[in-house]
Amino acid sequence: MEVRVRGRLGQDPELKTVTADNLPLVTFSLAYTPRSKKNGEWVDGETNWYRVVKFGRGAEAISDGFKKGDEVIVIGTMKMNN
Repeated sequence: MEVRVRGRLGQDPELKTVTADNLPLVTFSLAYTPRSKKNGEWVDGETNWYRVVKFGRGAEAISDGFKKGDEVIVIGTMKMNN
């Protein structure tokens, strides 16, 4: 199932090299805070945090092009960990 999350980076992307093939990997946290209107006022809900991992092509561009606080849209698959 494909998911889309729009939020802000909670940290600068961290670029690493993994595997014997030197495959690039970037990780970062993403914060999403839902908003709703109550009595004519916008109210923030509880912030949800996501840990994002991108392997291969594009990992270096993410690391070079984004920083903490930037707003992004992430499209991909989700794996739940406890």
